[in-house]
Amino acid sequence: MFKFKHHSRLLGLLFISSAFSLGYPGYLGASSDESLITAPSSQSALVLNSEKAKVLERTQELPTLIPPLLPAIFAQVSSPIPSQSLSDEFTTSRDYSPEAATRWTNKPGWTYPHEAVAAANPLAADAGLQMLKRGGNAVDAAVAVQMVLSLVEPQSSGIGGGGFMVVSKAGHVEVLDGREVAPQSATENLFLDDSGRPLGFKRAQLSNRSIGVPGIVAMLQQAHRLYGKLPWKDLIQPAIELCDNGFMVSQRLHQLLLQDKDLVRNSFAREYFYQPDLTPWPVGYKLKNPELSRILKDIASQGAKAFYTGVWAQAVVDTANNAATKFSDSTPDVDKRMSLSDLRNYRSLIREPLCFEMNTHKTESVGGEVGAGVGFGAGVGVGLGVDLKIGIEPGPYKVCGAPPPASGTLAMAQILGMLEHTPAKDLPFGAEWLHYYAEASRLALADRAKYVSDPTNPTNPTARVASTGLTAPETTSPTPDLTSGSSTHSTKISSPRNEQKTWQALISNAYLQERAKLIGEQRMSSPEPGIPVELPKSASFIQVGSMPNQPEHGTSHISVIDRFGGSVSFTTSIESAFGVHRMVNSGSGLKGGFLLNSELTDFSFSPTDEFGRPIANRPGPGKRPRSSMTPTIVLTGGTVGKPSQVYASLGSPGGSAIIHFTAQTLWAMLEWGMSPQEAINLAHFTIVHPNGELILEQNQFNDEWLNQLIARKQTLIQAPLTSGVQAIERTRGGLSGGADPRREGVVLGR
Repeated sequence: MFKFKHHSRLLGLLFISSAFSLGYPGYLGASSDESLITAPSSQSALVLNSEKAKVLERTQELPTLIPPLLPAIFAQVSSPIPSQSLSDEFTTSRDYSPEAATRWTNKPGWTYPHEAVAAANPLAADAGLQMLKRGGNAVDAAVAVQMVLSLVEPQSSGIGGGGFMVVSKAGHVEVLDGREVAPQSATENLFLDDSGRPLGFKRAQLSNRSIGVPGIVAMLQQAHRLYGKLPWKDLIQPAIELCDNGFMVSQRLHQLLLQDKDLVRNSFAREYFYQPDLTPWPVGYKLKNPELSRILKDIASQGAKAFYTGVWAQAVVDTANNAATKFSDSTPDVDKRMSLSDLRNYRSLIREPLCFEMNTHKTESVGGEVGAGVGFGAGVGVGLGVDLKIGIEPGPYKVCGAPPPASGTLAMAQILGMLEHTPAKDLPFGAEWLHYYAEASRLALADRAKYVSDPTNPTNPTARVASTGLTAPETTSPTPDLTSGSSTHSTKISSPRNEQKTWQALISNAYLQERAKLIGEQRMSSPEPGIPVELPKSASFIQVGSMPNQPEHGTSHISVIDRFGGSVSFTTSIESAFGVHRMVNSGSGLKGGFLLNSELTDFSFSPTDEFGRPIANRPGPGKRPRSSMTPTIVLTGGTVGKPSQVYASLGSPGGSAIIHFTAQTLWAMLEWGMSPQEAINLAHFTIVHPNGELILEQNQFNDEWLNQLIARKQTLIQAPLTSGVQAIERTRGGLSGGADPRREGVVLGR
């Protein structure tokens, strides 16, 4: 393998040190010389341009911010295309690595004959496996996994957050939407200050403005009622036992606690996560959570109503509103934004999946060398021109995921669909392929910024433009009332005559073929959203604005395939690492509890664009914010009288980079014939907004790649990219699973 070296001929490339990641108490600061960048640690940051290359050592610890001039510097030294103007608090290392990088741990890849569970923590994966061994199915396993993750991976997900679950049973796919919703008090000005300007991201994230009504518990119970086999209480028991008996603090949790500077301000979190000297509990310390055990026991015996009513609902509201009696060491928020009725009225939704077809072209090798040996782990050999597994039959594969307000499947379908109309369809993994992928991404992200938001909420401005074909009358289907056990009506998107028409128009072959014509041999100058012919160019429609770039963080992913032929792909989140940094505790004297989300920061902070046009993803009462989650199930086969078979389940955490982590893994598995582990091990990349830099995983791309990309006018950044891809694939020999070496995940099965 080829180790990366610095060369002065590489223009406009920033090599961010491994310490440049979420929570590091340093920043890249401008000096009087615009070519100089202050490094964030004793390790080096390097800026190279045509005049000079200077390496500076860190001189002081400063807030985790990049100055607003940084994108302009990148554009000046490496590209004639100016970057989008961003405020200082919107251009941070969190755009590149939503959770801090810890360490690479080689994963061997796993094979099992019958069923498998992939999760971000071994204890959580084991809980899922135990449910399968007891006769449970994929949904049972997923519930058990999530409950344990609430304890052992609190920085990423938990019962204080939300998520999207894609379920496949006998070839039928449904999506459960457990996304957080904005309280009824929310307005489109939720994230504006008194002068009408958008709040800085950090200020918004740590305030009660960012907290959505949690949806995980409602969604899990709904999934269990629809599909589960084992008793509900049995699924929660592994998490209860770990709460009572304790779990060993992992290296990753310890490192993230060490780097976080805000969690200690919350008294309940401080008493639980930290020692008296305010240092985190050491790796291997057995940490118990009696308060979380108490609420999980109530949920196990009473169901979701234990969370959405009574003492625990009151605790959530008190925490969200920062009641002074419970948080005397914090500055109380002025407004009380969440109410008991917000929790009582929460509903998990069933949505029709968004599906698209993929055909394979059987590209059998990877072109050129890529990065350092660490980038591929487990002796994969990628980058040496080796042949990959042969014998994959050309599709079509049916790829299904969550529709909006989740944007991931839509964007992935657009990106991969456009690649089918470029030379990329026949290329191996190389700089040329990556250029085409980056350009397709820019066009998909431009559409995402304009179109995607909660399609069923009346505050969505596109929902009021009936003449565009964006929406149609809703249909409903009885789904359980999770607080009373009776039946009520929840929105179920079940016909292409509703908003599915919009999404299908945006991923139609004709539309993507036209969009692909905009992709050239060099980086495009100004990616703009398109308008499919199915959507009339009405004056009202044109008045809908595009959302500006904002950071997106956090999440965890779970994939399960069971022996019954069923599967779950489930992405779950509390948004930023440790969410809003507030721990829910009833005040009974027990330590611990659970963390609340900061998911509402996924709304557009500004309700209108610079021309005064409403932005689809602006806040509103009862509205679900746009998400990048991309839980994916792949089906194959399916004929008259014979249902489709689950071929794969995959997904990833990673903020807006989730889309690219998942799309790359899917393409590598289907187009390049890689195993899940080989695909996951590939060097990663991301683009966070249409005119943004191409961000490459640190130290994984060599001179040949970088020179070719720069020659195509791509603006490049290298930074840690802390993905957490989980994937399981059905093979002739059983199930093949992979877990991301960048985190602690494993695949367990039998």
